[in-house]
Amino acid sequence: MNANLIKAKMAELGLTQTDTAAAIGISVSRFNAKLNGTRGAEFSLPDIIALKKVLTLDAQQIDDIFLS
Repeated sequence: MNANLIKAKMAELGLTQTDTAAAIGISVSRFNAKLNGTRGAEFSLPDIIALKKVLTLDAQQIDDIFLS
């Protein structure tokens, strides 16, 4: 996963980790763990779908972030 692309898109939209976590329905600490791949945390399919909507990601961006 390319967390830098998520962070860049959040910055582009003026969203903080707190904003983004709330928008996808998880805690900030859990979002941070998933973003940084700590404690075995990974984004689930529902998380990815929610991020797609919140960050207005297209299919190529999803591929670049989660499948590269």
